[in-house]
Parts: sequence; C-alpha cells; structure tokens
Amino acid sequence: MNWQRAAKIWWYLFWRAALLSVFVAFAVGAVLGVVLVLLGVSMQGLELAGNILGAAIGAAITIWIITYLPSKKFSDFQVVLQKRHADQESENVSETMS
Repeated sequence: MNWQRAAKIWWYLFWRAALLSVFVAFAVGAVLGVVLVLLGVSMQGLELAGNILGAAIGAAITIWIITYLPSKKFSDFQVVLQKRHADQESENVSETMS
C-alpha cells in the first residue's frame, strides 16, 4: 500500500459517503423535524435528534459504501478481502507507507 493508492480508496469512499449522507440526512431530517415540531419538541431536542440522526445516517451509508469497495476496480489495483485461516501464523499487516 502506498499513499497514492490509499488516497484513491479514501476518495472513493469520501465523496460517495458525503454526497449520499447530505441528501439522505436532509430528506429524513426534514420529515423528522416536522413531526417533532408538531409533537412540541423543544429546539434543544430537535438539535439533539438531528445530531444523532445525522451521525447514524453517515455511519450507515459509509458502511454500505464499503461493501462495494471489493467490486471496485481502480486503474492499477483492486481491494481484495481474503479470509485468514486459523492455522495461519499471525503476521503484522501494517506496512510502511512510502
């Protein structure tokens, strides 16, 4: 793994997660906001609900996008998940980024 490949993976995840999260959180937040206002929830309660909802939506969308990462073929590499077998000796998976 090098910085260029790491940046490509990050960009693949970031822009999709950011774009989808904004649209989904806006739509769901608008509906939830109207419902909570009609129920008489305070402004502080609306802010708390919005923050929790935004974080949950962002996390869920990011995880959903990560599930598509192994099927993405980048220009010069592909991310592959490989199951480790119990009989394999533990190895250090961190590499020096160069």
